[in-house]
Amino acid sequence: MKSSIRIRLTLAEGHWTLGEHDQAIDSLRRAFEAEPDEAAVGALVDRFLEEAQESLALPALRAALEAMKKRREPEPVSVVDPGPALATSTMAELLEQQGHTRKALEVAERALARNPGEARALAVRNRLRPTLAPDERRIQVLKGWLDYFRRRTREGAQV
Repeated sequence: MKSSIRIRLTLAEGHWTLGEHDQAIDSLRRAFEAEPDEAAVGALVDRFLEEAQESLALPALRAALEAMKKRREPEPVSVVDPGPALATSTMAELLEQQGHTRKALEVAERALARNPGEARALAVRNRLRPTLAPDERRIQVLKGWLDYFRRRTREGAQV
């Protein structure tokens, strides 16, 4: 940790201990702006936030600390819909491993619509289907049929 960050954190702790909360937040904010990923900065934000929660007289300080804490949290990852070309059992397994249950099941259903006997896609579907609520299961089945009919229509088959 850089010495300038360490000094700012020490100042922030000192101001906080003396009840000089505005100055403490200012020192902490400067340390945060210089090194937002520094673990010691995050720990002090968490500690001050916990202590500020106990005091009802510090709503503005809590808001500033919450904003710093939120900026440290990673952005949520969105799952891009893999097109029909990527709707494979491998993609379904990868999505499952990453915890994207609903999307993994959709991809497995699409892979099965293309190749009904694919063992890996069947395994993914069988593992994930029980984790969904009954309505979600119905939706997944209907989406599978819809994908099947769309594919058949594109291929020129009579549906």
